[in-house]
Amino acid sequence: MDFEEIPYSETNAIIPWFINMIEHSSEDEKKQLIKFLKYPEKTPLLT
Repeated sequence: MDFEEIPYSETNAIIPWFINMIEHSSEDEKKQLIKFLKYPEKTPLLT
């Protein structure tokens, strides 16, 4: 499968941002980010 066939989505766009956030986060921030991934509707995202 060619990458160009994958339709653009907000989910695909947020993944590199998320990886970057995790790489530059403290342990507490990582826990918050993981919690957000598991329960996005319950967790306010850190800005």
